[in-house]
Amino acid sequence: MKKLILLLMLVQVAFTAMAAAWDGTIASSYASGSGTSADPYLISTPQQLAYLANQANAANGNTQVKYFKLTADIDLNNMAWTPIGISGTNYFGGIFEGDNHSIANIFINDATTLYSGLFGYVNGKSSVNAIIKNLTIASGTLTVSNSGSCNGAFAGRAQYTQFINCKNKINVKGFNNVGGIVGIFGASTSTCIMEYCSNSGTISASGAGLHIGGLVGNSSVNNGKNSISYIRFSFNTGVVSAITNAGGIAGSNSGNLTIQECYNTGAISAVNNAAGGIIGYGYGLLNVLNCYNIATVKQSNSGVSKTSLNGGILGYPGGNADGKYFSAITNCYNIGMVTAAKTGSIAEAIAGALKGGELTTDGTGTVVNSYYLSTLAATNSNGGIAKTNDELKLKDFVKLLNNSQKPEVWVIDAKFNNGFPILKWQISANNSK
Repeated sequence: MKKLILLLMLVQVAFTAMAAAWDGTIASSYASGSGTSADPYLISTPQQLAYLANQANAANGNTQVKYFKLTADIDLNNMAWTPIGISGTNYFGGIFEGDNHSIANIFINDATTLYSGLFGYVNGKSSVNAIIKNLTIASGTLTVSNSGSCNGAFAGRAQYTQFINCKNKINVKGFNNVGGIVGIFGASTSTCIMEYCSNSGTISASGAGLHIGGLVGNSSVNNGKNSISYIRFSFNTGVVSAITNAGGIAGSNSGNLTIQECYNTGAISAVNNAAGGIIGYGYGLLNVLNCYNIATVKQSNSGVSKTSLNGGILGYPGGNADGKYFSAITNCYNIGMVTAAKTGSIAEAIAGALKGGELTTDGTGTVVNSYYLSTLAATNSNGGIAKTNDELKLKDFVKLLNNSQKPEVWVIDAKFNNGFPILKWQISANNSK
């Protein structure tokens, strides 16, 4: 009898945890809660998630510095989804705790939406950032053809926002500014942070196809050295393709961005220009620190009119010769083949060129302690150091990459990455699964 009761209880728990598919209706309230950090609004059904969208899109004050927590997996049933936050005045500004749940069957397919994703426009405060964390988008479709749009599985546009442990598994396609996590990352002085995020979906473009990245489409914080956005401890395994500016982690940077301890294993391609294993176009105060790429990087249009710049870590390093803007690549390596179809174009093992503006003198940058596989058919190393396949798998090479950093960043484990170095946090991440 006790066993029967226990079995019935387990069945009830399993049934309760199972997400009922959305019927398109909107709840009139959350499950419970008052919206504080101690008593967040609880969301357990698709209808309640749609209610959050309704509240955010009605007036921005309804979510600013409010707390929300997902308590069950959500099935949106491939019904048309209106993003949570639709404009710069009607946005999401709260803290959303996914609690390691997932969103299934999200569906966005239109030609009018400007900010597309589960969340559309996310806008926190400098004192209290908006946060989206511990959430997986497991299945669905996101396709937007509006030329002015920005698109990401989690958010179209974000300012003063943190993305933590966000995982995207769906394909995302948009006109410009497309990322597996977020389309536009920051603005002016409004910095953003991304940590422990990943993308495995195909990220692609239609139309002009500018700024397409595995995690971020375009990082656009632009306030000199005073404001910095960060992408840290994150990776992409999905295919990324653009017309111009394609990158495994970010498509473009137009301000101040640090990409730290990230990696890419997804094939990267740009039709015309600026394909990079980590980032495609790197204008501004860009720092790429302790990153690696193992995937192919290519520029495919042989008939493009201008010289194309492409690289295993950074595709097109723009900048300003007065020193205000620069690109720095430090403690990185690339083993992915880099090719360019346009005759006379640049296909570098590390960076497309360290002088921007079609190889004139309007850019500056440095490559420090960075390496590439010696068999890569690149035009030259641009500061990188060639190593053989065997040398790249030695403990001595890991010591070189660590470069006296404390604590150490790089390790080698034969179980991972075919014996090539990986980032130390990857071991912890795999052990926690």
